[in-house]
Amino acid sequence: MRINISIEWELAPAAGRVEFVNAQCVAGGINIGWGNLSESDGRFSFTSTTELCRIFFAIDADDEKKTPMVKVTETEKPFTVSLAEVLKSSDGVLRIAGVGVTVTAEIDAWSSL
Repeated sequence: MRINISIEWELAPAAGRVEFVNAQCVAGGINIGWGNLSESDGRFSFTSTTELCRIFFAIDADDEKKTPMVKVTETEKPFTVSLAEVLKSSDGVLRIAGVGVTVTAEIDAWSSL
């Protein structure tokens, strides 16, 4: 199953790493903010740390019985999110107020056609 996700910070972190549990990254990028993202190891850095930023990924879940998770580490405010929890919300959005992050997820129905 392919899942498209985005992680949006109110203020961009200087650097960090995105890791996926029970899923593999297929593609990723930065679509708001100035910085770099390595798809191979999930490391990112932003030069625009006083602004909103957003990174996005397409991931393939390894097994429908195992919950895919996204972990943001090596940053000032690390967090872990169950993508099943995000997908179960009515709008596919989970806000983490203490971190200033919004995680959005949706199943990519087109990828299975």
